[in-house]
Amino acid sequence: MLVIGGLLAVLALLLAWPVPLALHRRRRTTSDPLAYLVLWQSIGLSGGLALIGAVIVYALAPLGGNLPAAVLALRDHRALIDGGTMPALRLILLVLGLLYLAHLCLMLAYSAFRAQQQRRRHRALLTVLTTPDADDPHTRILPTSAPVAYCLPSGGTPTTVLSTGLVSLLNEAERRAVVEHETAHLRLRHDVLMLPFLAWRKASPGFFAPKAALASVRELIEIMADDAARRRVPCEDLRSAIEKTAAGEDGGLRPDVRYRLQRLSAPLPQVSLRTRTTLIAAAVGLFLVPTVMVLGSGLYL
Repeated sequence: MLVIGGLLAVLALLLAWPVPLALHRRRRTTSDPLAYLVLWQSIGLSGGLALIGAVIVYALAPLGGNLPAAVLALRDHRALIDGGTMPALRLILLVLGLLYLAHLCLMLAYSAFRAQQQRRRHRALLTVLTTPDADDPHTRILPTSAPVAYCLPSGGTPTTVLSTGLVSLLNEAERRAVVEHETAHLRLRHDVLMLPFLAWRKASPGFFAPKAALASVRELIEIMADDAARRRVPCEDLRSAIEKTAAGEDGGLRPDVRYRLQRLSAPLPQVSLRTRTTLIAAAVGLFLVPTVMVLGSGLYL
């Protein structure tokens, strides 16, 4: 089990920095953002499982040749007292590993709860501060000169919010493109896709992997919304709307916005079934590696 614990620690280290760094650098080279999103989810799950598994496997190594046997041995209280087969340091590591696992689960639940609360308060404010759009009952108009557009998910009727500044800045075709983009976020439930990465970032502040994952996933879901919108409206309208609304005070554009505009200037990329299958298979395999190593610790070594 010690060998397995060491391998899990190496895998956790790889998934904490070099692998996320390489994938983060390639986030603007993919024609299949969905497959990359699945790969990011696998990295997060596999990295957490490898880290927690390494600690738990090392802690339980004296109790059995594999993890199931070691867990069963914990029922023997003599393993937990002085003179038993489990030193105090390993017991402390076991507790820390389980606490970190509980911390991750609680942060995910807390993030979901907080998001739901914030949406409820936000919806109440929109009822007071905005007015329904004359042409679309699911769109509300916010009286501000800043060009603002966003979507508000809901278990009932989702809402798209546009500002008066944006409405006056864009023509009708561009406004429709913006609405289609925001509707794509709602339809594809990008808010749900973001939750695990937000929880991971909150649970592991200061680590590179969750920070890179969150930044990459945010870009990927914007690209996915662009691709969904351009299937319903002319690509030129969406590109023009982004150019008008995304410019900063100095007229410059962020690198991620420039990449989106560059992507919208070309035909919609054709997703290769072979590439998607390869990436998703890699994601599944990446998740299975630490899972098999943890559950089968010591069975093969």
